[in-house]
Amino acid sequence: MDLIRPKVGIPVVKIDEAMIEKAVSSWSHIGVLATAYTTVKPTKELILSEARHLGKKIKVTVALKRDALQLFYEGDLAAHDRLVLETARSLPENVDGIVLAQVSLARLVPHFTRPVLASPTLAVERVRKLLSL
Repeated sequence: MDLIRPKVGIPVVKIDEAMIEKAVSSWSHIGVLATAYTTVKPTKELILSEARHLGKKIKVTVALKRDALQLFYEGDLAAHDRLVLETARSLPENVDGIVLAQVSLARLVPHFTRPVLASPTLAVERVRKLLSL
């Protein structure tokens, strides 16, 4: 997407960009919570890239619970949610906040007891701002 932006005449928005920017500007130790291993590396890379851009030192701690993804696919949302929230609690106490690496986890935001960011709401806010709505 970064290669496309200069070549098109319209705004291009990454769904997790606003979330990453807010996390890096707000926190020094960021927990990344994921159930799909394919989201871990890109999320961590975006966090570290934004930190370099801001000249900020960031620590990233990842919590991956792959078993929860299978439960999600099987429709067992109660078990999925329980595993995700247990995994979040396993992150170290010194994590300033948690970034949810997948859109599908956003519905759990009200159940967290620690600061947490999810991409959908922040991405919509970014688009609304770009469109001046």
